Amino acid sequence: MKSSNDLLINAKPENFKYNIQVLDRAFKIFEIIAQSKSPLTIQELQNATGLNRTTIWRILSTMMENGFLTQLPNTKQYCLSCKACNLITTSATNSIALVECARPEMEHLRRISGETIMLLVPEAIGTRTLFQLDSFETIRLRDYTNEISPLFGTSTGIVHLSSLSDEEIQSIIPDTLPIYTEFTPTSKDEILQRIIDCRKVGYSYIIDEYNQGDTGLSAPIYMDKKLVGILNISGPTMRFTKERMLSCIPELKKSVAHISLDLSL
Repeated sequence: MKSSNDLLINAKPENFKYNIQVLDRAFKIFEIIAQSKSPLTIQELQNATGLNRTTIWRILSTMMENGFLTQLPNTKQYCLSCKACNLITTSATNSIALVECARPEMEHLRRISGETIMLLVPEAIGTRTLFQLDSFETIRLRDYTNEISPLFGTSTGIVHLSSLSDEEIQSIIPDTLPIYTEFTPTSKDEILQRIIDCRKVGYSYIIDEYNQGDTGLSAPIYMDKKLVGILNISGPTMRFTKERMLSCIPELKKSVAHISLDLSL
């Protein structure tokens, strides 16, 4: 004789699906936000899903309360939080979450330095500027957003190289190094020494070596011992002198440490 449980199971059609509507909607919204290259407004989510604003707002509020979404304070747009990105990927590279974690520290560094602050991510041939906060000064760096900076001749490149193994570094360094200005280092031994120094002190800087008239200071952002980003302070050498640049090192190192900690939570 069949049990009552067997009868219930057999009574279900083959295409039976147990669907919780609110979860179905929440996953759809989460997927749209996760796949977007930029933060989204409620109106944009409404256009993408066809749901009413109240339903979307309740779902967003619940996901924010549980730490899976962040609302940007200035634009009221929504993006994935560090917690969400850490759950779906082992790297924060190219992630909106990296910008979210770095933004407060970048604003702090801009206040204390008065210069342009950039967040970069490592790429195979250099570092790409993911986000840039411009200096409030009239004379400042141009916009580097989405541009690739080379591995050699830049402080970001030295930081990137310092995260690689010695074998990888040897395979990457060309016999003839590129020259950008009269101050660009052209000695392979000098590059290797800078990499060693960067590993030891946790930062690298250049003066007039990539763009004559520019000074740059960079430090690494790590998550689970993997380089996921680089924070850079740059400005015109006439204002961002070596003395001023060196005075920013303690705060820059604190900032990258805070971001690395936030990414690991």
